[in-house]
Amino acid sequence: MAKTNIDRFDEMSAAIVAFLYDRFPAREYVSPEIAGLSVPEYGPYDPETGGNKIISGEIDPETPFFGSTLSWLAEAEVLSAKDNRHFSNTYTLTASTMKCLRRYSQGDGGETFGVMLSESVRNGDKEAAAAILNQALTT
Repeated sequence: MAKTNIDRFDEMSAAIVAFLYDRFPAREYVSPEIAGLSVPEYGPYDPETGGNKIISGEIDPETPFFGSTLSWLAEAEVLSAKDNRHFSNTYTLTASTMKCLRRYSQGDGGETFGVMLSESVRNGDKEAAAAILNQALTT
C-alpha cells in the first residue's frame, strides 16, 4: 500500500528533527540525503547559464515534498530557519522543540524522546521515529 502524504511527512520530519537534534545548537544546512533521498552531484558554477550542471545522479522525485516539509516545520516553529541570502537556509531546533525532545518517555528505559528519536532514525526504523516525534511534540 502506498504511503499517505501524512506518513511521508511524519517520516521526513523525524529524519530532519533527529539530524538537527544530533547537531544542536549548531545551525545546519539540511540536505534531502538525511531523509534517504538521492542528491545529484553538481559541477562548478557556470556564469553563462547562471547555474551549476549536474555531473552525476538525479534529483529524487521526493525532493520537492522534502522541501515543503522543511518549510512547514519552520513555519510551525518546530525549527528556526536563517536565510543566508544566495545560499541555502540553515536550521536549528527551536527552544520549545528542544524542551519536548529533552523530556523522558514513560516506560522506555528512561531515555529522552530526543535520544529515542535519534536511535530510531540511525537504525532505519522510520515508522518508530515518526511515532516518537509525534508523541514528543503532542504530550
